[in-house]
Amino acid sequence: MDLCTFDDVKNILGVKDVRDDDIIQELIGNVSAEIESYLDRNTQAIARTEIFDVDLGQRRFRIRAFPITIITNVWNDTSREFAASSIISTADYYADLTNGVFTFDKIFVFAGPGVLKISYTGGMAANTDAFETAFPDIVSACATEVAFRYQHRGQLGIVSAALGGGSMTVGLKQQFLPSVEQVLDLHRNLG
Repeated sequence: MDLCTFDDVKNILGVKDVRDDDIIQELIGNVSAEIESYLDRNTQAIARTEIFDVDLGQRRFRIRAFPITIITNVWNDTSREFAASSIISTADYYADLTNGVFTFDKIFVFAGPGVLKISYTGGMAANTDAFETAFPDIVSACATEVAFRYQHRGQLGIVSAALGGGSMTVGLKQQFLPSVEQVLDLHRNLG
């Protein structure tokens, strides 16, 4: 899901018409994906299923898309068939819907690889318009990063240095602008 719009970027660039619509649209997609990766959480609110490995005595699990809007089912099954008989009652766990954390405080879950399955609907917003309403700071940060990369597209990741009669050019991995990173850190999954 794109985390900003073409118009958001044009507003930052201070232009009405841009010749490189395709380049900007590609940058929006790339920066949006990089932001989602940096946040370490899924941004689009859709139905999802996650399967977890469970360590002996483990009681807390964090899903990748939050906030959670619907919990469909939670299963714990060492055979990994996830039949109806392995569904865990909602009374046996606490779900922090805002932060996407499930805590099994009334039962112990069986340990093993891939034995806990959680189906839910979650994510930051259903579409770009809803995202823009809910997270205007991230939208602005995304548009700022896209505008910066568009304006500097010929030099991104390149550093040149002149050394005693010669010069050297080195390619670097692209990083977010410090102001963009500051905004993203407010929404990052650190758990």
